[in-house]
Amino acid sequence: MVGNRDWAAMAASQHGVVSRRQLSECRLTSKSVRHAVARGRLAWVSPRVLTVVGSPDTPLSRLAAAALDASDAVLALHTAMALWGVPGWELEPAHLLTTRTPHRGSPHLGIVHSTVRLPERDIGEVHGLKVTTPVRTLVDLSGRLHPAKVADLCDDLLRRRLMSLETFHLSVGDLPQSGGIGGFALLRSLATERPLGYRPTGSKLERRFEEILERAGEVPFERQVELGDDEGWIGRVDFADRDLKVVVEVQGETFHSSLTDRRRDAGRFRRLRAAGWIVVEVTEDEIFRRPELVLERVRAARAFARSQAA
Repeated sequence: MVGNRDWAAMAASQHGVVSRRQLSECRLTSKSVRHAVARGRLAWVSPRVLTVVGSPDTPLSRLAAAALDASDAVLALHTAMALWGVPGWELEPAHLLTTRTPHRGSPHLGIVHSTVRLPERDIGEVHGLKVTTPVRTLVDLSGRLHPAKVADLCDDLLRRRLMSLETFHLSVGDLPQSGGIGGFALLRSLATERPLGYRPTGSKLERRFEEILERAGEVPFERQVELGDDEGWIGRVDFADRDLKVVVEVQGETFHSSLTDRRRDAGRFRRLRAAGWIVVEVTEDEIFRRPELVLERVRAARAFARSQAA
């Protein structure tokens, strides 16, 4: 049991907020809390949460308050993805997950979702806040998003090393065979398509390139391949057909537009061609606006490679 003088330290560790229950555990009676509010030391955020007056009002303090307000719920779903640093997700409104029955009769500071299962291994910590792990968040979102969005998110988590293939497969293996959210079947399919050793595409741009080939019935390329020559390592290429020695580099505006990038690419391409590789460059604009040209270049490169090998 913490003492009366420790509640301020507790609040400081929670971004300036504290729950009424925690104050009770610090031996503050209802009368003492009312007195602290009257003297301007504490202020009510909700019927269950207070803030230390003068504490900064920040997104993290609001998330901490929302979690305390919902019976110590865990930040989850959209909020969790934002906390883990995945682009395209918003911290607020706060989404929370709890196995308890949320307080009724008054509005919550966040959007509270219930779950029957939330083991400790599914809970992480970011900025001192309890949050569902990336893989658990993917599971929770799988029934709420379009299947293509779930697939992109899965690859994004793998690419950012926020989730490993081993962890993903273990989590999918633990899913119930019946019941649960509608995304479980999709997750099993994604796990089957992503065996151990799978490498996700480097970007949505590269995923679009793969879709162009897939729709045209072309044999897929191997992605993110390390290549070298007699001098040593040349670099990692976006796509490679090892049998025909054809390389495809997808030139996005973000990573290949500077003079330094162009010079580095030119040096790599010279060495690749000297080592017998055919190098095909396609641009972001061509990927999205002229997919037929991209396909034509790939087919022409492969046809040339076959003719040279004949």
